[in-house]
Amino acid sequence: MNLFLRKSLVCMVALFSGSAFAASFNNPFACPHFYVGGTLGIATLTDKESTYNPIRDAHSLGASDAIGGVLAGIAFDTNMPVKFGLEAFINATDLEARDNQNYAPITSFKAKMRYNTGLRILPAYEFTPGTEAHIILGYSYGNFNVSDNGNYGIIHQTFSSNGFQAGLGIEAILIKHFLIRTDAIYTTYSSHTANGITTSIPSSTQSYHNRPSTLEGDLTLIYKI
Repeated sequence: MNLFLRKSLVCMVALFSGSAFAASFNNPFACPHFYVGGTLGIATLTDKESTYNPIRDAHSLGASDAIGGVLAGIAFDTNMPVKFGLEAFINATDLEARDNQNYAPITSFKAKMRYNTGLRILPAYEFTPGTEAHIILGYSYGNFNVSDNGNYGIIHQTFSSNGFQAGLGIEAILIKHFLIRTDAIYTTYSSHTANGITTSIPSSTQSYHNRPSTLEGDLTLIYKI
């Protein structure tokens, strides 16, 4: 058995956790590479918010702010232009969309995003040596807070929501082991309904329905082993 075939067999075990595959001399898989990275970007939070009492009222609120975090993953390089990656990420942010009532009494409804974390797959295509374009498809778990001190009612609640994200990006080698990556990612989260109270006397239940989404542009510095 030659060196190439032995290397292919070892790498297939690492890639597929011991699953049996028929090895051959033209096996396209090369060894996987682990990587870590730090991300900094700008994100826009959009919250489609509606209330139901005493009448139905709907709003689309938005705000932009910085977002940053870390990621770690594994890149399944091949001897062909087609590549594949799998990564986990976590980001923190202070995104806050609000609707203010700027007359007495001064009140405000706020929808805030605290962080998101999740998993992504990244099918990629190497169109020049050291430069790849990739698609991002992933799951995101976002943490949010809604508060209202009298604009539509009274509420203060933290909730989490599952989301799906999709995006596009480009990655290029800077120097050995270090890469720079840019991504544009859109994430839509499941809706959340919570109950507060109205400001009327006597008070009654005020229902808040929120459906958040984010659009972010990220710059990531990656160290690849």
